[in-house]
Amino acid sequence: MPEGSCDRAMDLAFLLDGSAALSEEDFLSVKQFILSVVDRFRMGSAHTRATVLLYHSGVKTYDMQVQKWLFKKTVRELHYSGGDAAFLDEAVKYLAINIYDKNKREHAGRVAIILTASANPRPLRATVKLLRKKDITTLTLALGPEASMTQVNDITKAKPDNRAYQLNSVSELPDNFMEVTDYLCTLGLEPETPKSPPAKPGMAKLSLGTTTTTQPPLLETIPTLTSTLSQHLPNPIQPTGMAPTTTSPSPSSLSSSSSPSSSPPSKYVTFILEGSDSVGEVGFNASLLFLEEVISQLAEEGEESVRVTVIQYSETVTVEITRWEIQWQRTKFLRRLREIRWRGGDKTNTGAAIGQIYQEVTTDRPSSTPTSPQLVFLVTENPPTDVITRPPSSHTHTRVYPIGVGPKVREVDLMPLSSPQRPLMVEDYTSLTSLVTTVVNITRNSLSPRSPTLPPPRLTPTLAPRATLPPSVPCRKPMDVLFLLRGGNRAGPETDGQPEGGTEFEDMKTFVKAFVNSADIGRNETQVGVVTYGETSSVGVAWREEQDRTHLLTLVDQLTSPIHTHTALGAALRFAVQTSISPSSGGRAGVAKVVVMLVIDRSTDQLQEATNEALTAGVSVFPIGIGPGYDRAELSLLGSHGDQDNTLHLNSMEELMMLLTLDKSYTDKLCRAGPPGVCVDDDGNERKPGES
Repeated sequence: MPEGSCDRAMDLAFLLDGSAALSEEDFLSVKQFILSVVDRFRMGSAHTRATVLLYHSGVKTYDMQVQKWLFKKTVRELHYSGGDAAFLDEAVKYLAINIYDKNKREHAGRVAIILTASANPRPLRATVKLLRKKDITTLTLALGPEASMTQVNDITKAKPDNRAYQLNSVSELPDNFMEVTDYLCTLGLEPETPKSPPAKPGMAKLSLGTTTTTQPPLLETIPTLTSTLSQHLPNPIQPTGMAPTTTSPSPSSLSSSSSPSSSPPSKYVTFILEGSDSVGEVGFNASLLFLEEVISQLAEEGEESVRVTVIQYSETVTVEITRWEIQWQRTKFLRRLREIRWRGGDKTNTGAAIGQIYQEVTTDRPSSTPTSPQLVFLVTENPPTDVITRPPSSHTHTRVYPIGVGPKVREVDLMPLSSPQRPLMVEDYTSLTSLVTTVVNITRNSLSPRSPTLPPPRLTPTLAPRATLPPSVPCRKPMDVLFLLRGGNRAGPETDGQPEGGTEFEDMKTFVKAFVNSADIGRNETQVGVVTYGETSSVGVAWREEQDRTHLLTLVDQLTSPIHTHTALGAALRFAVQTSISPSSGGRAGVAKVVVMLVIDRSTDQLQEATNEALTAGVSVFPIGIGPGYDRAELSLLGSHGDQDNTLHLNSMEELMMLLTLDKSYTDKLCRAGPPGVCVDDDGNERKPGES
């Protein structure tokens, strides 16, 4: 799950004003706000369920959903009505009686987020009584000047836990997002954990010597870091070309003193900041400001003793601050942080900086100090100039989260440090502040989960091995194959009288026709469909079409290239997944769903959510990158899951033309695909069978 998510037993309802008080543009923004809110919650039958009600002169309602992707699909498909009035009282009545009461859940809180932009035409006295009687907690967001604050205040007074937020316009929703969702995370109940089976009477005498297996804790127990490192690293890590290390002097009055005796054992967080000539003083100071915001938020918690180390590195590695306790030394720490100066250097010895962390953990930490998770956040803009050596993550308590800044450093450069987590990437140093909340939530979660429980950082789903045919045995199973073709672009040189984008589209059509000619086509064999994509996506050839080879070739020939100037790969994949699972699409139950994406340029939207939806739906994705314009990291995100890599990198359209003409190996590869060999939840995370 994403960092910062909440795990609560809650029935969450969004009541959305459908009147003309919201413009169509505002309506889209409010829908996006709802999607962002639900992203913070783990959904499931024992966790958060969600629904949305669109109210105007009538009320459009939907059942409670336990799958996040289905709820999001419902929200995205809501249409703007722009009614003359919005009857909130009718929406609340329907929610209380027809949704909450008819689908009761004993161990769950009832929470309604009311997004209102207009006054209810009738008094709300009965509505307030109903909210109180049905024990529904409300968070009311008044959107703009036409919302009635008198009515909002009446609703808010119904229960002590209710909250109200007055906004001048919909544009202020992002500014209030964290405040709303942070409070929402405190509502609801802790999810129930499976109870251990009762011990058999005859086993009573053995109970003292046995262990009862229960649900694993949120943070798993890991062997002691010091002892583990001593076993696996007889000498402190010294990467090839190890840079010299210095420690910046600190006044004795500002040394890392102990916190009061009543405080819990200290936790350790290290920030490693690149300070090379390439970063420059401006970039380095921006990274210090980012760090200052993170520390300020962490220190406000006041429940954990957190010790922070700050390291600057380039050609040399300098320990600027060593294990200062920020709860009791916040002011002094921030003062010392502001005294740090950019040092410069013409190298980026990332391996040396990381090696310094393991060396300090092994040699400097007192042996009596309890072992706690150590988090390392690395901020860098350049690929390493030395060799990175890191012990396997399964053998230490140390978790490294690289933050790549700018275009020079690639995700693939940082994956050796962060695996299995993905590195955090931002466009420039001014964008670092957008990661403050993420870093704070990772730190709070990893150090000590508290109510509301924050799940551990999302891991890349790992696919379990599944039985496959031996390579010598031809694959003959039926498939539903959907090709995603990038629409043309007016930009670019002309070839044979038509724009280059149009030529590429014709080449893609030729590839699809080659597949149709080589595959066993038919209702009981392989079905072929085509989707064109760019900024938007549309079905060109549907599976419900007659699955006859000659007919399909004619349909593909008739496809014309839509004009698109941007590429939204995430939206295209999501469209393909929804098409695959829709009963009206012509797809067959129990038949493998395969999506072949032809990719020629970078995406303008995010891919993670779409790839998770594909995993959840059991759709196998085979992206083919063609030419120099696409992003290899994006292609890997689309097609690589654990040990399974469905990606293909081609230099030109000519290579694409040859792919199916030489042999049937690629068609056979698609045929051997199948749904993921594991159970996954709504976010693509692996779950054991039976887990909610």
